Amino acid sequence: MSTLNSGIAAPFSVPEGSVYLANEMLPDFLGQLPNGVAYGKILYQNGQAYDCAYFYTNPAFQRQSGLQDLSGQPDIFARYARVAAGGPPEHFQVFPDTFQAPYSVQVFSPKPEYFVCIVNTSPPPPTDSPSSPSARRYLCVLEDQTEIICRFLTDGTILYVNDAYCRFFGKSRESLIGKTWQPTAWAEDLPLINAKLAMLSPAQPVVTIENRLIAADGSLRWGQFVNRGFFDANGQLLEMQSVGRDITEQKQMEAALRESEKRFRLLADNAPVLIWMAGFDASRLYFNQVWLDFTGRTLAQERHQGWTENVHPDDLPHYLAAYQTALANREKFAVDYRLRRKDGAYRWLTDHGVPRYDDQGNFFGYIGSCIDITERHNKEEQAKQQALYDPLTKLANRRLLHERLEHTLATLKHHHGYGALLFLDLDNFKPLNDLHGHEIGDLLLIEVARRIGHCIRDIDTVARFGGDEFVVLISKLEAVEARAAACVHRVAERIRNQLAQPYTLTLPSGGDQAVVHHCTSSIGAALFGPKHSQAKQILKHADQAMYKAKANGRNRVHFYTPDDDL
Repeated sequence: MSTLNSGIAAPFSVPEGSVYLANEMLPDFLGQLPNGVAYGKILYQNGQAYDCAYFYTNPAFQRQSGLQDLSGQPDIFARYARVAAGGPPEHFQVFPDTFQAPYSVQVFSPKPEYFVCIVNTSPPPPTDSPSSPSARRYLCVLEDQTEIICRFLTDGTILYVNDAYCRFFGKSRESLIGKTWQPTAWAEDLPLINAKLAMLSPAQPVVTIENRLIAADGSLRWGQFVNRGFFDANGQLLEMQSVGRDITEQKQMEAALRESEKRFRLLADNAPVLIWMAGFDASRLYFNQVWLDFTGRTLAQERHQGWTENVHPDDLPHYLAAYQTALANREKFAVDYRLRRKDGAYRWLTDHGVPRYDDQGNFFGYIGSCIDITERHNKEEQAKQQALYDPLTKLANRRLLHERLEHTLATLKHHHGYGALLFLDLDNFKPLNDLHGHEIGDLLLIEVARRIGHCIRDIDTVARFGGDEFVVLISKLEAVEARAAACVHRVAERIRNQLAQPYTLTLPSGGDQAVVHHCTSSIGAALFGPKHSQAKQILKHADQAMYKAKANGRNRVHFYTPDDDL
């Protein structure tokens, strides 16, 4: 647990709104009290108390170590939470691990979720004359501690040490009392220790120091000490108390972690891939140097959601959807998307994300690696184009037309409506090829494809069927057959009129010389609905209708009827 807010605030503001002290004189009054006073609120997440925020603390409370930060004190936090949840007021004693004198705490709740804490402190009993029962009890507490505890004068002369202190340094109490503590510390750390102790004041009675020690076996150990100063009425420092614990293993772990992180960054920054890391909330926290060099941006610009600014807008929704799905299920994921390079060019990346877990199996984020697959992607697209599209006109080829026709037929089984096929054949194409060559003929075919494309919707398909033959697939027509047929007729006539306009064709290598050619088209139309299921049969009907249009004089539209089979 930890406090989210502390300090004097009168008036003060909290997220739920503004909270004001009832009386403007009250802050001054509370500030003079010898007892600590704090006002706070319990914070909840998913109905569970998880932290608390102090909205007001008086100076006496601020001088108490151990209550402003409840980390590692779940029992005290639990008392706060019980009272704030409607429980009765609680009164209890606290014996801090930091060698602060024991004190009593009273907690009550003025309204749901809020609590008031009153701390009653008194100076610790003198350890050199433990005559009273309370002093003896306090001395027992000191001796039972596993932390090393020492009390000394301003010049370092030791007044008291507990058994743990004696065991740690391998010395008897008698040999330590009256001597100075300095020989127990590593000489190189003495300037730091003295500088920190010099910071003690009535306004700052506690300082924490981490330094090295010479243990009983001569080994060098790390210790963390909480040092408290005791002052007279004039603010003069009289004595100091120090409570320490061995943090050597923690320091070794921190050093190992730093070394591990250093090795990881060295490896990550020199790997030929783009690497990122995210927390459990999907926010990106780290990008390796290869990523930053690729995008030309700083780590600060990329962190959190900044990296999405370089993702292609068409790809971002798909990527985020895949990422969020994987995150919800704690699964691996792989997504291809385009990322803008520092030169402004978009490059295709394949991104593989893997969930991360700590030693206890707790999920704490993702790590991902990306490689540039632009060349591979382009080759795949080129192969796809060659497999599904006509290289001259860039229209769909027979294979793609057949796939889309099958898809349309499958859709009609579940949705009422009609579709149609228009089969087109140019009426005057061969003479152009014979007279001016295939290059001019190719230009005409390209122009025919362009004109047809302007006559249909985006959801419809134009395909080059072969030579000078084209097929148009019209889908999602009305459910009433007569209306659907009328719509198809309008589209077919629009195409026929456009293709009948003169063509002005100029070869790129032919200078300004242009060929003007007149060419019409014969169009066969076949309407199909839910009862039709054979794609080949529909194509055959459209083809038969096209030949009927040619037989009837060309440059016309003919709808298939069963009589065309005769």
